Amino acid sequence: MCRHKGLELTIPVDKTWNRHDLYLSTLVVRPGDKSRSATPKRAVGLLHLPLGDENRRLDLALESPAKMRPNQPLTVRVKASVKHGEMPKQINVLVSAVDSGVLNITDYATPDPWQAFFGQKRYGADIYDIYGQVIEGQGRLAALRFGGDGDDLKRGGKPPVNHVNIIAQQAQPITLNEQGEGVVTLPIGDFNGELRVMAQAWTADDFGHGESKVVVAAPVIAELNMPRFLAGGDVSRLVLDVTNLTDRPQTLNIALAASGLLELLSQQPQPVNLAPGVRTTLFVPVRALEGFGEGEIQATISGLNLPGETLDAQHKQWQIGVRPAWPAQTVNSGIALAPGESWHVPEQHLANVSPATLQGQLLLSGKPPLNLARYIRELKAYPYGCLEQTTSGLFPALYTNAAQLQSLGITGDSDEKRRAAVDIGISRILQMQRDNGGFALWDENGAEEPWLTAYAMDFLIRAGEQGYSVPPEAINRGNERLLRYLQDPGTMLIRYSDNTQASTFAAQAYAALVLARQQKAPLGALREIWERRSQAASGLPLMQLGIALNTMGDARRGEEAHYAGSEYAASGRTAMDSGLRQFSARITL
Repeated sequence: MCRHKGLELTIPVDKTWNRHDLYLSTLVVRPGDKSRSATPKRAVGLLHLPLGDENRRLDLALESPAKMRPNQPLTVRVKASVKHGEMPKQINVLVSAVDSGVLNITDYATPDPWQAFFGQKRYGADIYDIYGQVIEGQGRLAALRFGGDGDDLKRGGKPPVNHVNIIAQQAQPITLNEQGEGVVTLPIGDFNGELRVMAQAWTADDFGHGESKVVVAAPVIAELNMPRFLAGGDVSRLVLDVTNLTDRPQTLNIALAASGLLELLSQQPQPVNLAPGVRTTLFVPVRALEGFGEGEIQATISGLNLPGETLDAQHKQWQIGVRPAWPAQTVNSGIALAPGESWHVPEQHLANVSPATLQGQLLLSGKPPLNLARYIRELKAYPYGCLEQTTSGLFPALYTNAAQLQSLGITGDSDEKRRAAVDIGISRILQMQRDNGGFALWDENGAEEPWLTAYAMDFLIRAGEQGYSVPPEAINRGNERLLRYLQDPGTMLIRYSDNTQASTFAAQAYAALVLARQQKAPLGALREIWERRSQAASGLPLMQLGIALNTMGDARRGEEAHYAGSEYAASGRTAMDSGLRQFSARITL
């Protein structure tokens, strides 16, 4: 072995290894050296061993027109073949046609069933050691000193109605004939652009895929460029682009009309003369009317002349959402009614508002109303989808059912759909889990949020207790990260805080509570955190730590922490943490 060149190994591959999930793994350890104050080092390496069976791959060829017009059926001929052996029988094919522009946004690759079954899989073994606790860990992740989701705190009114024209067609699966051939027809609507035709083929043992491109273009293309929405009273100038894609000069008549919450502010345009391949631009001034809904612009294009064809006038429609120009307002009224008394909505509550956007709820109770329906409804309707909002919106669904929501005046989905929505939400939360087990605000590549990591883990564990499916590996990775918070608070990077010590203490206390709920919180680490109780800036972390101590067997310190938290004065209202929230959480605990 040469220290600089490394070590070369030859591993024979046995023919009986009829698998495609094999890895070569290596663990390299360098002992410490006290004379040079060097701690032990270790490195882990993994190499995938691809053993996919190419004899089970189907080659799929798609024959489709290179160019077609809108509002016509798209015919796709499919031909399957194999490199070796006979053609398999009962080859099933699924064909789809999707707007390429939408797929390109996310670099979507055509699904390959062969790769899904025989491609590289996740390494199936978990590697554990304690080197992470003895190797120096003084490094810190770099952090951006700007940004955040402060704009997410701005609450608007009712969102406008928006329409997006996207083509995504999928045919029913077909079975190819004995020669491996078949024909699929897909309806294509009013669309101009490129379509990606994708096909997946499979039998009981073989798999394959194929794709092709189709350009959809009308002889004359008319596209309206417009704002995403308008507010009542807005005046805007829309831009209508008309392009002649034929090889002949065209004289076109364009008639415009408006309906709904839009009105035209100009006369009809004059006939348009277009040379081959030329585009012209027409300006369409409009005004949005007061109200909530949408307006529509209609264009009728006639005069297209092509030899040997009789063409009808082309009709196009575009919708624009219209909403009030003012933000939403919420007005609450509460009154105690004696027998025989009546109550009416105060007139000033309905003054200067748009009737189309009014929503109301009446709650009658013989007890002081907590207005749970409002809280649940607003959590569910919150428009943003970061980690905190997603988790908060799902929490009520763990402990409610359709009958309870109906009694609160909330008409929603059935229990089956509610549970399905929670499952989708759990998947969304897991997409924000980083490789180290922590959680980020938006996706796994974002910066880690320690307190929200404990919050997300709290939800996932409770969801598992309520019978929802939560992957054990996600829980294990999350628990390991929470344990690191307790044992090495230096691993936490606190952002957007003017009191780093208090934020660190709060994250550790919450992590302790979550781990103690599973009987996984080290008592020694909890006692060490308790010794730093003066760092707490509110009563909630102290109560969380107290419950964790008590759960893990230290009743004396648990009672002291619980008493200290209950006696702690509210920290005062801030944008993200109010005294009311602290008080409510302490009561819940």
